[in-house]
Amino acid sequence: MFIYSKDVSNTVTFSISLWKDNLLPSLFPFLLITQLLTEYGFIEIISFFLGKYMSVFFNLPKESSYALIVSLFSGFPSGSKYVKDLLEHNLLTEKEANHLIMFTHYSNPVFITSTIGVFLLQNQKYGYIILFSHIISNMLVALMFKEKSKKLYKSQKFNVILKDIHNKKHKNFISILTNSILESFKLLVNMLGIITFFLIITTLINNILHLNVFFKVLISSFFEMTQGVKSVSQLALPINIKSAIIGAIISFSGLSVHFQVKSIIDGTTIKYKNFLLARIIQSILCFFIILFICSLII
Repeated sequence: MFIYSKDVSNTVTFSISLWKDNLLPSLFPFLLITQLLTEYGFIEIISFFLGKYMSVFFNLPKESSYALIVSLFSGFPSGSKYVKDLLEHNLLTEKEANHLIMFTHYSNPVFITSTIGVFLLQNQKYGYIILFSHIISNMLVALMFKEKSKKLYKSQKFNVILKDIHNKKHKNFISILTNSILESFKLLVNMLGIITFFLIITTLINNILHLNVFFKVLISSFFEMTQGVKSVSQLALPINIKSAIIGAIISFSGLSVHFQVKSIIDGTTIKYKNFLLARIIQSILCFFIILFICSLII
């Protein structure tokens, strides 16, 4: 770190900039709002509208629809947090939580369509292809590992659900808001620390070993997804191949995101190996789905 102090300093600056310009504005509003909505019955409302589909397609309880929908819009590693919350509220069994965490891992849609599609690949169409493939590959993972036995779905009237929510005793709003802000920032600061750590490690490896372009991309992608995606976008490859590789990188997400997920589920009965297996399968599926779509429409 002393020898390559300038590179390390630039890496830390880049990491803070990445967090400040991308993660903070895209994740913080979702984390804060969902935390507030959860306290006021959002889980029950989402479960009413989408719970039946979770039961039919994935053999999971209706409450799991909350984790799926919110993780789709807020981006990783929020999915693991929502699965953990449902487990701690006794809305999921250990087995159900270990299934759900396999397919509630999504990159932020704005990051894929704008940052990757518009700025890195300079073609938003490919951003949408990557996003679609990323979601479909996750759904396929969900179907591959679903339980064989059918879940019994109990429907309720919407006015009964609203009455139950209204009758629950809530803390005062200021207390809920303060706690929601603290919990959201705790997760975001943890993400910043882990991302910075892995970016420094990647920088030092690249400088010490003097790797060629291929291995630099490989190391960057393995340790920190954002750096890897940026490196791939600069390679002299056909855009469909670059899109497929980027899709695979996003789906695996890199050790940085894996450590974030591991730190969230630590102390619970959710197994990290389930999450890891799902990411490997999803990245392979996403790669080939992108190539297939590109061959059909482009």
